[in-house]
Amino acid sequence: MDWWQQIKKWFNLQDNSLSCSLPIYHQQLKRTEDEQRAYIRWRNSDCSNHLLHYIHQNYTTAQNTHCEQCSAIDFLKLPSFRGFVIHLIDLEHNCNDVTYLLDHLKHKVLELGYVIHLSDEKIFEKKKWRVRCQKYCLIAPHQEDNISPLPFQNINIELLFRDEEPMHLKFSAAATEKKKKEVVNQDFKNLIEYITRS
Repeated sequence: MDWWQQIKKWFNLQDNSLSCSLPIYHQQLKRTEDEQRAYIRWRNSDCSNHLLHYIHQNYTTAQNTHCEQCSAIDFLKLPSFRGFVIHLIDLEHNCNDVTYLLDHLKHKVLELGYVIHLSDEKIFEKKKWRVRCQKYCLIAPHQEDNISPLPFQNINIELLFRDEEPMHLKFSAAATEKKKKEVVNQDFKNLIEYITRS
């Protein structure tokens, strides 16, 4: 299986390393007051600016097929699906930095009017390592006419650790299947522009 197929497998949530086993730990994802204060400090730091600029810059580069793309981040386009995966093992950032990035992306999506449908943390025990996954699932609020003013039906943000080393951060947004490709592309571009602001 080539790397592109692996990326599609990851985005389609078909990673058997997690789905075929029950977690040994599963709890709602909550931050302590100390963690929330630390996040606020991080949000105004150079590290925050660097990571957000990194996502935005690489998204811009990925739109230009003539530019060489960074191997530490991949973007994916499916008919009604857009997203990216940051391969954290290739970047020099500690667990706190990437955890704050996860929370920052969640806060930015909430600002757009989405609501939290699920926030949890799971730990899976594998033969060679322990996998820990923190995840936020945000959805567009229910409308009586089932027509939402928000461009995506749901947005998932996931952070994966292996033996407490950050491995991947995944951001995925699902649009309605009826939307044209050009509209979904513009919607995702606007979303990237917003979530990468400090």
